[in-house]
Amino acid sequence: MEILSKTVSPVHQLNDDIFLYIFNMNTDMFEEDGAALITSFATSQVCRGWRELMLESPKLWGKLLDFDVIGQRKVEAPWVDELLRRSGSRSALWIKAQRALGVDDSPRTELQDLFLKVLAENWHRTQLLSVNLRWSKFDLRRAFCNTISLPAPELASFDFTAGISAEDIPYQPIPGEFEYPLFKNDAPCLRTFKATLHKFDLRAPWVHHLSDMYIGHSFPLSIVLDALATTDNLHHLDITDVSVHQDDIQHLRRISLPRLSRLKLSVDAITCVAFLDHVQTPPDCTLTYNASNRFSAAEVAEDVFAPLIRRLAKFARRYFKAVPPIHMALHRKPGILCFSDMQPTISFGFIALLQRTDGLEFPVNVVNTFFSGFSRLRFPQATHIWLELSVETPAELWRPFLRRFPSAEVMLISIRHIDYFTVFATILVQTPEVLPSLKTIKLRPGDQFNPIRPNLHDLSVIALFQAARIVMTRRPVQVMRVNQ
Repeated sequence: MEILSKTVSPVHQLNDDIFLYIFNMNTDMFEEDGAALITSFATSQVCRGWRELMLESPKLWGKLLDFDVIGQRKVEAPWVDELLRRSGSRSALWIKAQRALGVDDSPRTELQDLFLKVLAENWHRTQLLSVNLRWSKFDLRRAFCNTISLPAPELASFDFTAGISAEDIPYQPIPGEFEYPLFKNDAPCLRTFKATLHKFDLRAPWVHHLSDMYIGHSFPLSIVLDALATTDNLHHLDITDVSVHQDDIQHLRRISLPRLSRLKLSVDAITCVAFLDHVQTPPDCTLTYNASNRFSAAEVAEDVFAPLIRRLAKFARRYFKAVPPIHMALHRKPGILCFSDMQPTISFGFIALLQRTDGLEFPVNVVNTFFSGFSRLRFPQATHIWLELSVETPAELWRPFLRRFPSAEVMLISIRHIDYFTVFATILVQTPEVLPSLKTIKLRPGDQFNPIRPNLHDLSVIALFQAARIVMTRRPVQVMRVNQ
C-alpha cells in the first residue's frame, strides 16, 4: 500500500527545500494576477505537512502585505494581524498599496488607518514599499510623510507615486512636508528608488548607493548630473520632467555611468540631446526615449528636431554595433513617429517614440529628417522588419531605410490602403538590391485595407507582384495576410 501511495502521489517524495522554493515563488504580489496572498493562504490549508512547513517560514508571510487585496476581502484587520503574527517580529516586510489608499477625496477609511498603523509600527523592518497616495488627502499624506522621514535600516526598494489630479493643481505642499529629509538620510540598504511627482534631496547620502533610480520631478538637469556623478553602481535610470535651458547647456558637467545597462528618458528634445551629450554610458546600454505627448509646434522646429534625431541615431549606431538587432520596426501613425528594435525576448533595447501634444501631423520636412536620420544606420544581421505607414508617406522617404537590410527574410507591413502595397511591390521588383533575402511578407489591416477579407482587386495586386518578383529576380516571396 505504501508503494502504491508513492506511485500515485510522487509529490510526497519532494524535498522540503523544493516545496519552500515553490511557495516563495508564489509570494510575488507584483505579478499581474495579484493572487499571491490568496494563493499562499490557500496553499497553507492543503495539508498538515504544507501548513507546518509554511508556518515555520516567517520570511514567506512577511512578503504578503498586499493592502490592495486585503481591502477587497472586507476583513482587513484579521488578515493583517494574522500576516504579522506569521511573519514574526524580525522578518523583513514587503508592503504594497497601489489602490487601497483611494483615488478620490473621500474620508479616510479604516483600511487607510490600518495601513498607516502597520507602516509606522514596522517601518524599522520594512524592506520593500510600493504605494500610490492621492496627494490632496492632507491628513493621510502628513502621517505617511512623518513615517518615511524616519531612518529606514532595512529598506531596499521604495516606490512612491504622489497621485495628483486636475483638481489638485496648483499643488501646494503642506506645512512641514519637507522639513525632514527622506529616511532621515539613513537608508544604507536602499538600492531601488522611485518617486513620482515627489520632491526629494538628490544630494542625500543614500542616492550614492542606488542601482535602480527613477527621477519624476522637475529638477534642473544640472542638479541631476551633479547627483548622478556620485553614483557608483547605477544600473537602471529613468528620468521624467527634468529640463534644461538652452543657455545653461554650456555649463553642464560631463559624467560617466560605467555600469548603466538601461536608460529611459521622458524629457523634451533639448534636454534629451543635452543629457546624451554629457553622460557617457556603456555601448550596450539600452535607451528608451519616450516623448509621448511632448512635441509641440516649437519642438518640431528644424533647429530643435534635427539635432535630436542626429543624437538619437548616434546613440543607436553605437548600441547596435554592440548588440546587433535581429528585429527592427519603423512606424508612422497620426501624430506619432517611432523607431525601435522590438526585440521579442527582452523588454528593453533601442526605442525612439515621438508624439505630438496637439494631435496634428508632423510636417513633411520633420518626417523626412526622422526617416533619413535612421536610414543612415545599417542592419546586416536583422532578419525581421516591421514597417507601419498609417499616414500617407512618400516612398522616397522610406525606401532608403529598406536598403539597409541585406539579410531580412520576413517583413510585416501595416498599410492603410492596397495602393501602398503596389508602391512597395514596384520597388521590390525594380530594385533587386532592396531586401534581396526577403522570403515572406505579412500584411496587416489598415484603415481601407482588410487582408483577411480582401476584394478581387487586392488579390490581383498581390498575385501580380508575386509573379513579377519571380520573373524579374527569380526569388519568390510568400505573401501572408494576418490579422495581428
